[in-house]
Amino acid sequence: QLMDGTISLTSTVGVGTTVTVRLPLIVAPAEQSVTTPTRAAAPALPAVPGARVLVAEDHEVNQTLIKAMLTRLGYRPAIARTGLEAIAMVERARSAATPFALILMDMQMPELDGIEATKRIRDAGISAEMLPIVALTANAYASDVESCVAAGMQGHLAKPVQMGALDDIVRRWAVPKQPPVVPQATSDDADLQAQFDARVRNLFALYDATIALDTVDTAAIDALRHALHQVAGTAAFFGHGKLGTVARDIDDGLDIPAGAARDTVLQSGHAQLHRVRQAG
Repeated sequence: QLMDGTISLTSTVGVGTTVTVRLPLIVAPAEQSVTTPTRAAAPALPAVPGARVLVAEDHEVNQTLIKAMLTRLGYRPAIARTGLEAIAMVERARSAATPFALILMDMQMPELDGIEATKRIRDAGISAEMLPIVALTANAYASDVESCVAAGMQGHLAKPVQMGALDDIVRRWAVPKQPPVVPQATSDDADLQAQFDARVRNLFALYDATIALDTVDTAAIDALRHALHQVAGTAAFFGHGKLGTVARDIDDGLDIPAGAARDTVLQSGHAQLHRVRQAG
């Protein structure tokens, strides 16, 4: 009745009941009709084209990859290689009235790690509303996330960084202050692949040479672990996830004092790495 309609019932014993509902409705024009989607679409996040993003990352290949992805997505990346350099760049940008919209902060960097760098930025009076900071980390343990939040970060982005996840993070957190710019290509995919291939060749050559030594000293182990770390951090970008996992496991396994146990890790890791390489 509230809609000026009627409801009537017609019942036949042994047959059933018919319910008739009549509502006076106006036929909508074709252009106003709505097609119901098969599934609910996620709400679109606001794009921030041209946002200046500071990437605090000491790993050279990661720097190149993340910078290339950000540029392709329409953002303007800048690179800081240490926590101290990141703080200095934030201060300079702020003084020049060209502040960053977001920082992607690696957790492990020389001179000053990401946690301490974030604390100093927040202590300088730069709030999360002014400059969000997102952690770049290979670990997503609850304790790591808690440390990031306690230091003043707003979220975390897992390594190896994927294009879609990176775009989502920037869209979610970047402060839209900069005018749009037309993205320009920087690093060519072939150049990135060549850099990675060179690091893999260096790792295998260094590992073979280390195994051949009569006495493996600390310097040799440190050099090998550095090469393992470089490959472990970027292998998944180039479709070599297994190689990256094995390299990371060997690197972790060598983090013990010299002795029979470390020698065993060194030998078994060498064999396992070559098996992965042969498997393609």
